[in-house]
Amino acid sequence: MENKENKETAVVMQPMNPNKVSVFLNTDRFEQVQRACRALTQSDLVPDMYRVSQKNPESKAIANCMIALDMADRMGANPLMVMQNMYIVYGRPAWSSTFLIATVNSCGRFKPLKFMHGQDGEVELNGRKMPNLTCYAYTTEKNGEDELRGAVISLAMAKAEGWLSKSGSKWQTMPEQMLIYRAASFWTRTYAPEISMGIYTAEENEDIQAVEVISSTPNQPRQRVEFIEATEVTTEQPAEALAEQPQPEQPKTEEAPY
Repeated sequence: MENKENKETAVVMQPMNPNKVSVFLNTDRFEQVQRACRALTQSDLVPDMYRVSQKNPESKAIANCMIALDMADRMGANPLMVMQNMYIVYGRPAWSSTFLIATVNSCGRFKPLKFMHGQDGEVELNGRKMPNLTCYAYTTEKNGEDELRGAVISLAMAKAEGWLSKSGSKWQTMPEQMLIYRAASFWTRTYAPEISMGIYTAEENEDIQAVEVISSTPNQPRQRVEFIEATEVTTEQPAEALAEQPQPEQPKTEEAPY
């Protein structure tokens, strides 16, 4: 079943210019933006992390505003819309999923995102079976006909990744909506990663599972990381140790008769 076009958030976007020089690298623009940020820090319309308060000193509020304005400038978006739709989840900046969808829809490169829903068997959670709902996002370029289809997201995937079983997870209470949000973020990272600027959605950051890495070095404190990347591990041994190791027998060779 095809979902209706998402029109919850209207965002007027200008053509994106990801190669635009940052305000932090231009002295004149830096001073201008800093003055604008001082005004924004006194506004009641911006979220708390951009306003001056006892917990948020002026220097920190201005710095947060400048980062938001720099991103809005690169995206061609309204600064207030960027500030209202950016969240900090576990210390990481994140977009709201509705803002990400609206940004794709209004960027001018693609037709509005659509979502195809389905079901692929069942999935078991806490001893009970539930339909394995699926969803993927798709659209076409503005002047094109080829379908741009994103990855299929399913509840089976959510279970395997640990999203579904996480305590307080919205995947258990509103799975259809979460499928839409995740399908949209996967589609954006595949076909238009410059729109999200490499930033995950708030829902994705909440689903990141921290894992504990135990070091093999004695007295080394344990560390908690969010991602583990496979790396090539090499071990070096002293020359003496290598000399003591048995050497493989060399195959005997016989001279060919003439």
